[in-house]
Amino acid sequence: MPISAPPPSWASIKSKPTTVSGFGITDMASQSVANATNATNVTNVTSTQVANANAGLAIGAIGTYIFGYNLGVVSAGATKAGSSLRYSDTNTSVGGTPSGTWRCMGYGGDGAVTVFLRIA
Repeated sequence: MPISAPPPSWASIKSKPTTVSGFGITDMASQSVANATNATNVTNVTSTQVANANAGLAIGAIGTYIFGYNLGVVSAGATKAGSSLRYSDTNTSVGGTPSGTWRCMGYGGDGAVTVFLRIA
């Protein structure tokens, strides 16, 4: 059963703040964002740091991409187990089997190759 509520009146929202600082929160920019391995201050991250972090990832690591040969059909955005993919090239030559869970970033017809992103 859907839950619904009437929309608020314009008078009840027209004088409300439109930014985080408008609510009196002044330290938001210095807050940390945590992931599984570390915490990084968002305001100090540079594109060079991101590029270096990506370059340091091993093949098949979470956050990396592969050009994968697809065993079966998969739509863009769907996930596949690495066991149903093979490392590939544009000629559909296949190599090893990646581990983990991968998100299809294109269209993967049966026996086709496309780009996959490792998400787990």
